Amino acid sequence: MHGYSYGCAIDLSAAADVRICTRDVRFSVKEVDIGMAAEIGVLNRLPKIVGNFGWVKEVALSERIFGVEEALRVGSVNSIHDSKEAMVGAALDIASLIA
Repeated sequence: MHGYSYGCAIDLSAAADVRICTRDVRFSVKEVDIGMAAEIGVLNRLPKIVGNFGWVKEVALSERIFGVEEALRVGSVNSIHDSKEAMVGAALDIASLIA
């Protein structure tokens, strides 16, 4: 992930088995901001990923933006990289291990 992971983007990332990102990524469950229920899958998947339903409720209901350090701390991302190139390299390394 690189850039912003808001709304549907955080839903898609929650469906991934491995989540790798750059240091500049910002996350937010934004559906509440436009009066929608955040239920494209993130509320089902994210608690299983992070193991903390209270944290998921807080970010989903508050629509607050959180960064990569918090995402790594709670377990919603696997690793953080300083550049897009380093992130892609790490993703390719993991893909070659899995393949």
